[in-house]
Amino acid sequence: MRSIRRWFSKNFHTPYPVVEDMPDEEVLQHYFEEQYGDLKLPDLRELAEEVLFSPEEREKRKAQKEEDMDAFLEQEAAKLPAVLPQVAAPVPQAGKPATPEPAELPEEFAMKF
Repeated sequence: MRSIRRWFSKNFHTPYPVVEDMPDEEVLQHYFEEQYGDLKLPDLRELAEEVLFSPEEREKRKAQKEEDMDAFLEQEAAKLPAVLPQVAAPVPQAGKPATPEPAELPEEFAMKF
């Protein structure tokens, strides 16, 4: 706490004896606002995890997040065949280039120039 009081005294040009008489909450509020006020939300979350969880717990949480993401990606990949039409590339015959089938457009499709 002494180093934080010295920091406050130096940055706010306040005599150290005056800072010693100030409430700890006020000094700490200014200190933490200065130290962490410019951090973005992802950085704050990472910092909070470092403070709140042990290294083992952080590793477990990281593994769980990866498992959750893998499960989500598998779930979304399973939806793709229903969402996207099946497109099969024509198989070229020997000596002939593959010619793609013309795409069918909906009747309401119109190009405006």
